[in-house]
Amino acid sequence: MRKSILVGLVSAISIFLIIVVYVLSAEQYYVAWSITVGGDKDDEGWFIMVDNKSVIVTGYTSSFGNGGKDVWLIKLDENGNQIWNKTYGGEGNEYGKKVIPTGDGGYLIVGSTTSYGNGGSDVWLIRIDGYGNEIWNRTYGGEGWDEGISITEAPYGGYLIVGSTTSYGNGGSDVWLIRIDGYGNEIWNRTYGEEYDEVGRDVDVFNNDFIVVGWEAPNTGKKDGLIMRVDSLGNIVWSGVFGYENDDWFNDVEVTDDGYIIAVGHTESKDSSTFAGFAIKVNINASIVWMKNLACKDSTGFSCVDVKGDSYIVVGYKGVFGSGRDDLLLVELDADGEKTFMKTFGGSYEDAGVWLCISQDMKWCYTVGNRDAGKGNYDVWVVKWRL
Repeated sequence: MRKSILVGLVSAISIFLIIVVYVLSAEQYYVAWSITVGGDKDDEGWFIMVDNKSVIVTGYTSSFGNGGKDVWLIKLDENGNQIWNKTYGGEGNEYGKKVIPTGDGGYLIVGSTTSYGNGGSDVWLIRIDGYGNEIWNRTYGGEGWDEGISITEAPYGGYLIVGSTTSYGNGGSDVWLIRIDGYGNEIWNRTYGEEYDEVGRDVDVFNNDFIVVGWEAPNTGKKDGLIMRVDSLGNIVWSGVFGYENDDWFNDVEVTDDGYIIAVGHTESKDSSTFAGFAIKVNINASIVWMKNLACKDSTGFSCVDVKGDSYIVVGYKGVFGSGRDDLLLVELDADGEKTFMKTFGGSYEDAGVWLCISQDMKWCYTVGNRDAGKGNYDVWVVKWRL
């Protein structure tokens, strides 16, 4: 009888623990708040970061500013209340692609401009104070089409801008790296590519070197995901292409504390009917640790990855290819690249996640993207998630 009672008690405890684990698991990644910001035209958010207890978003706005599209910077508090927003631009089109803190309370925004510079599109760098007031701006480029996509603080001071150029290099579009000092003065610039197209999308730092990701399209007619390691002078340490049979490209890279490279992007299915989120882990010498894709009946894509302890949080989209009906996609991968959590979030129209960041205490995740609420135009969309 005592044995039966004991077995029953153990079973009850086991069921209770399963329920508790399920409840705790269900509470992961719940939405603390979700806001949209925008006007009556297209406004898009492309990058988000946490600075102390503030949230900084950049992208572009067609609703406000000086005409065309202007760089848009929005500062929110941790509860999603707007502190201020600023636009930067002229009569042409300007886009903000990434913003980083400068260490003195200000920020640097990198993107592109057609209003200023040498013609076509130029890389545009804007230095602002903590209230969004412009201190100075710089353009870099020639007569072709040049874009700044990402920026990082460089070892021993200054910054490195990554993007693409058709003004310089070996033809087509080339990866373009620009090393600058703290005032935006060019120290050196390098192009990487051959006669076809190569594009740089993001950069991170490993010791004194830079890890750059993007894609290249050689004469095979397909894109390959590109990862490069360059030294502090821009010399290539190694360069490799990674992916599957059809188009592959990388949008974001993170170097982990233990020296591994995590890159995410998209890969195209064999029959070209869908895309799949694509993630890869390589060591610092370019050897593949694992390569995964989130293939399913719907298209998926990965835009950004951030590191949370031994796991990786990825944001992107999930939807039916070509349908105009996408949802934000949030995925957690473990250290081996296996999916441990996946959640979609969206409405009746098109929604997508573009970038994410994790708070310093690793309790919160913020995503930025674009939401079509049925008005026929996009708004900047910011979501705060509980991890």
